[in-house]
Amino acid sequence: MKFASLSQPLGLLAAVSLFAVGCATRAPYQTPIPMQPIKVGSDEQIAIDRVILVFDSSGSINAREIFPADKAWVESFVAAMPDGQFETELAAFGGAKRRGKGPSKFDRAELAAVANEIKPMGGGSPFPDVLAGGERQLKGKRGRTAIVFVSDGIPDRAKWGDPANPTVAAAKDLAEGSQGQVCFHTVLSGADPAGAALLKEITTVTECGTFRTSADLSTAAGIEAFERAVFLSAKPKVQMAAGPGDEDGDGVLDPNDECPGTPRGAKVGKTGCWTLQGVNFASSSFAIPASAKAEIVSIAKVMKENPTLKIRVDGFTDSTGSAAYNARLSQQRADSVKAALVAEGVPTEQLSTQGNGPADPIGDNSTVAGRAENRRIEFTIL
Repeated sequence: MKFASLSQPLGLLAAVSLFAVGCATRAPYQTPIPMQPIKVGSDEQIAIDRVILVFDSSGSINAREIFPADKAWVESFVAAMPDGQFETELAAFGGAKRRGKGPSKFDRAELAAVANEIKPMGGGSPFPDVLAGGERQLKGKRGRTAIVFVSDGIPDRAKWGDPANPTVAAAKDLAEGSQGQVCFHTVLSGADPAGAALLKEITTVTECGTFRTSADLSTAAGIEAFERAVFLSAKPKVQMAAGPGDEDGDGVLDPNDECPGTPRGAKVGKTGCWTLQGVNFASSSFAIPASAKAEIVSIAKVMKENPTLKIRVDGFTDSTGSAAYNARLSQQRADSVKAALVAEGVPTEQLSTQGNGPADPIGDNSTVAGRAENRRIEFTIL
């Protein structure tokens, strides 16, 4: 979902043809609900690294009735976003046309100006194409991404036939292609039952999604509650052993820490990410070595001491073998570690898994030692 400015060609949601302001359908202007930036409470924290706001401006959105209300809502959403250090992107689409603002550090005034300029585009609603662009944008990226998708949920039936399967499959590909957590937050524009069903299904692709209707978000209180669900989470109730320049006390200084916020007792690698320390799988194997028993017990202890903590077990391989083989093997490694943690008493609802193949190597795949380093497990706090 990579966009440039409104006057430049677009990136990963590449358009076959670009939207020209002078040829756009004119829509009456609706005043947004006045909003102030939501305040982050003392017991809260900003829980995302990036937010992508996707706005359906296609021909199925009534240009004189529905579109003005949707646009006003988007402007209110931008006004209410909390101040913070995260990346933002705004992507509007209609048929083959794409407009918006590409990924950049959050700048409220700039984002509001872009939202204000969006006009009806017409054309169809190629949801699988839109989501495929997001997959290319997020592929291999770490961190937490919130995708806010404002739409009537009515895709191009002429092109896609039954739209549910390819749309939901594209959403799954997007989520699985990222190395971080992706949450889909869908907002139903209009009242089409099939559209509502499709948007709800998109939100179930990952465990953190939410669904709202435009009626749910027609008040300042409704918008604020939604934004808190998108942007914020409660601070984890875990003890941190803080030190100068090392907020989570894991021994890796903050500027070099790629995984901040690890709980006390978690053993991290050289990048600050929670890992199954010193335990590397044999080539082509997902069997956990007997030597890993103490590490499994240690990790289970941290999890049981923090019952609200949820983690994803990330499996990795070296670069030997095909992509399909390594994807399967890395998932098997993650699943085997989850099973071992459950056997030690960790509730299964605290754990999820993801196979990452040879992505993000920490060792040199051209050497025996480097490949052994890469056959590993890491833990991502959700």
